[in-house]
Amino acid sequence: MNFIEIAANLLSSKTGLDQQSAAKTIQQLIGDGQGGIDLNRVINNFQQLGVSDLVSSWLSTGENLPVEANTVENALGSDTINQAAQSAGLEKNMLTETLSDILPQLIDKASPQGSLLDNLGGAAGLLNLAQNFFRK
Repeated sequence: MNFIEIAANLLSSKTGLDQQSAAKTIQQLIGDGQGGIDLNRVINNFQQLGVSDLVSSWLSTGENLPVEANTVENALGSDTINQAAQSAGLEKNMLTETLSDILPQLIDKASPQGSLLDNLGGAAGLLNLAQNFFRK
């Protein structure tokens, strides 16, 4: 099972969306535009909001600290949340509450040893990410 399927399963189980709709919603919210998920962008957005302690707990091997729905909305963007909710036929509040529950789990699952490096494809993936970053 790939990471999008894991995320879609979590979203589907909490909202009642079918798998295809849940996967589309995940792509709209945290997708990289190429069929994958951009957790680095999500993490950076949270860190820019000043909640690095939350992010650190999700990346570490310990307990995940909870995140408020309004913090999730600020990190992902109100417009993005509104569009995804409308597309999925969900209330915005339901979506942000659900995301506040599942995002820590997703980031935790993506960093089993406390690092996203392995999920980026190791050092080569990190180099590719850096090259793409500096091209912009």
